[in-house]
Amino acid sequence: MKNIATNHPHPSIQTAMFTENYKINVRDKNEMRRRLLSTQLVDLENIEIEAWAPDDQGKTITFERAVSLFGDILAASTSKGLCYLGFDSSNRISAYDDLKRRFPQNSFIEKTSPFQETAIKLMNDPQLQLPIQLHLKGTDFQLKIWEKLSRIPLGGLTTYAQIGGSNERARATGTAVGSNPISFLLPCHRVIHSNGTFYGYFWGPELKEKLLAWEAKRVML
Repeated sequence: MKNIATNHPHPSIQTAMFTENYKINVRDKNEMRRRLLSTQLVDLENIEIEAWAPDDQGKTITFERAVSLFGDILAASTSKGLCYLGFDSSNRISAYDDLKRRFPQNSFIEKTSPFQETAIKLMNDPQLQLPIQLHLKGTDFQLKIWEKLSRIPLGGLTTYAQIGGSNERARATGTAVGSNPISFLLPCHRVIHSNGTFYGYFWGPELKEKLLAWEAKRVML
């Protein structure tokens, strides 16, 4: 039987991210196109990815809620690695409901794990290079796209066509990007359109805009 935990709300962190005027307009298409042209994908040696196997649906998934630099989050893992990281303050869907939706055959227990603790540390200091193991459930195409997401540097940008390899794959790539189960650490928010615009983000376009502005400010310091 699945262990369905009740939601235990906690105060959200109110950081400068949500209150400071960064004076950076990420809606400026020219500036965003400039950043697109200047971004080079990098190889991040701290992230390892293991694909979901058929017998993994019998594993127990542990999860915990925490506060981060960007607000409330929920991190979850199997014995093989971090399998989920979501924002827990969205009006669209609760992170716990999203977790259950993605792993309908697994059981859940609210408990800490080293994988989750590493994820929480990275969410509170994105420039750390702590090694982390991801255990990802997805198709071969999704896994390929998610691996490429890990290579977008802090403050960098790429397009759906670039990350998918062609304009013809842009739509399918957009779907794969939107299905990303590891928020921020696999930075799908850094994928925008080739004309410099962005819209649509699983956790809400307002959060995407704030994340992009926060990162732009960090790389300018």
